[in-house]
Amino acid sequence: MRFGVAPAALPATGLAGLDPAWSRLVAVPETPLAGEQGWGSETHAEADDDALGTPSERRVPPTPVDGGDRLDPLRRAPRPERTWHVLDTGGCLAELGVEPVGTLLCVHGNPTWSYLWRDLLASTLRQAAHGGPAWRVVAVDQLEMGFSERTGEVRTLRRRVRDLGDLTDALGLDGPVVTVGHDWGGVVSLGWAVDHRDLLSGVVLHNTAVHHPADEPIPAPLRAALRVLGPSTVTTPAFLETTLALARPPLSPEVRDAFRAPYATADRRGGIGGFVADIPASPDHPSSAELDRVAEGVRRLDVPALLLWGPRDPVFGDRYLDDLIDRLPRADVHRFEGASHLLAEDVDHAGATLTWLGARHDAVVRPQPMAFGEQPIGQADGEPVGRPAHDAGAQPAVGGHVSEGAGGASGHPDLVSPRADVDALAGVTAVRARSWSAPGQRPPLWQRLDDLADSTATALVEMAPPGSGPALRGLADGVAQRLGRHGTQGAAGLTPRTVSWRLLSRRVREIAAGLHAVGVRHGDRVSLLVPPGADLTAVLYACLRIGAVVVVADAGLGVRGLTRAVRGAQPDHVIGAVKGLAAARTLGWPGTRISTTPLSAAAATALGVELCLADVVDLGRVTELPPEPAPDDVAAILFTSGSTGPAKGVVYRHEQLAAVRDVLAARYGLGVGDGLVAGFAPFALLGPALGCLSVTPDMDVTAPRTLTARAVAAAVRAADDAPEA
Repeated sequence: MRFGVAPAALPATGLAGLDPAWSRLVAVPETPLAGEQGWGSETHAEADDDALGTPSERRVPPTPVDGGDRLDPLRRAPRPERTWHVLDTGGCLAELGVEPVGTLLCVHGNPTWSYLWRDLLASTLRQAAHGGPAWRVVAVDQLEMGFSERTGEVRTLRRRVRDLGDLTDALGLDGPVVTVGHDWGGVVSLGWAVDHRDLLSGVVLHNTAVHHPADEPIPAPLRAALRVLGPSTVTTPAFLETTLALARPPLSPEVRDAFRAPYATADRRGGIGGFVADIPASPDHPSSAELDRVAEGVRRLDVPALLLWGPRDPVFGDRYLDDLIDRLPRADVHRFEGASHLLAEDVDHAGATLTWLGARHDAVVRPQPMAFGEQPIGQADGEPVGRPAHDAGAQPAVGGHVSEGAGGASGHPDLVSPRADVDALAGVTAVRARSWSAPGQRPPLWQRLDDLADSTATALVEMAPPGSGPALRGLADGVAQRLGRHGTQGAAGLTPRTVSWRLLSRRVREIAAGLHAVGVRHGDRVSLLVPPGADLTAVLYACLRIGAVVVVADAGLGVRGLTRAVRGAQPDHVIGAVKGLAAARTLGWPGTRISTTPLSAAAATALGVELCLADVVDLGRVTELPPEPAPDDVAAILFTSGSTGPAKGVVYRHEQLAAVRDVLAARYGLGVGDGLVAGFAPFALLGPALGCLSVTPDMDVTAPRTLTARAVAAAVRAADDAPEA
């Protein structure tokens, strides 16, 4: 491959969306790496988790205890200077007379350049000009890339991580810093984050990866590029053009030309080939050890994180998102349905990022840097939240759209989804649980179940109980048997099932306690693949009661839509009827599985089912309920119908669901003693919260056209005939 040598330069004026005032050249002394076989960078933190100390002590160890790049000062050679091109809004903020609250350090991947972040620069300046938080943006062109210097040298991942540290040192960059990275720039930015924990206050990632299983081949597009490395990446612009073609929708000619601008000739494209060659395709690759170091270091980051993802990316698929969620368990995640690899070109990533920064303001704008490992106990808004990494954690902070992009790939979330955490420490939980009794606080959604716990009046009537439909006919309904339902014939000659308030209240408590006993924890996501009816109602309220987050998607979405919803929500547990569990097994949906009906050993094994609800009920009879969740805890992720585009998951807090209940009660005058014929599934689920008798008619709730006048009449008669207290 050809690695040309050329000085850094400023971009030509007139590039679409790029303000020349942002561009500057920065001369940076280059720190030599220690030892030909040493791994790490000069500011690497020790690998020993016990050797913590203060951040400054960790960044200046007397010896490179982790194999880092610190040299004996007496043996250091003169440091050559490298010139970088960067986009920097610092000067523009100074002209506005505003002080930055922090810095967004943006790192592009291959084969793009800092132009990728132009919308973020413009959006932050508009926000600052209108009096909002002023974030300085520093978007770099990595050496050999964009308009930065062509040194003619091969730059490994280890070298690039050190390069970025050299640049931030030369800029005098101080905290708080939020890194923003895409593609290979995501890895480089995370390497900087791991090495600068005293400055770091947050992490934002677009499609990227920090780990690839050693026993699996790298993605096919990268294998293809490696087979014809020189011709595809340097001699011709094939790799560049292929990447630009991934944008959804296609790039305008002006934007495409701007991305091409720094790579017009083969001499300018050496860095593109160098990046591809540096992909650790095998464990013995020179950059494998550095990638492993960064990947493990990411697990120890304790700052808010935002993962913005394009699921149509042919290189960085969802398995890499899953790995990042595992390493950053408190990350907020937003999958933009329809978006691909060039997420920053496909969606309003700047709006999503600024919204997130606003919601996490107190956590990402800290007056003092936190030492690594510090974790404030009991913070509310602003605390990084997410899936449980360990058995104690922070509390959810914000709600809003989850996973799929609002309005398809072109939209951005009003707020992004929190990854709700595990049970808090006992003392914190006890304090939070009392907040339901605060003055003016709405009662929780399950309040009517507690109020009517001794009532023999009818709470639920199912006109077409589970097992009566063609897909489930003939299957045992163990939970129904335990609920002791009874009734008269419905519209289709079926026997409706009725459930009293006393029985429903008791079963909700037993299922709640049983779920907690089998390991369902506060903040765990529970996907409910259960048809509307008594089973779904009992399970939903049980999950809400213990602080689990219910994930509900309409079966009418079909296999593809449901898969997209489940993948986006990343449930920890799946509770379903046989049909839903079969789909979960076949399509590899995540989460431990619980069946609503007893299964034979062979069927349970085939479906990957560990328990049935009857077992959960039995456990719940001898188990105490955990403390209640708080009003501002996340309660549910409810997916839209998908009738106007890809289904969008919306995050609701407990207090928001309680507000919906109260609005319905006030608008329609609903309360204890009233009846609902619920042809719309949400009303069936809200009936118990209102204290209303809920009748589910004989219909397919995923197909409203199946509701007939005869079925409505039968449901109304059933409501009139239902036993009263």
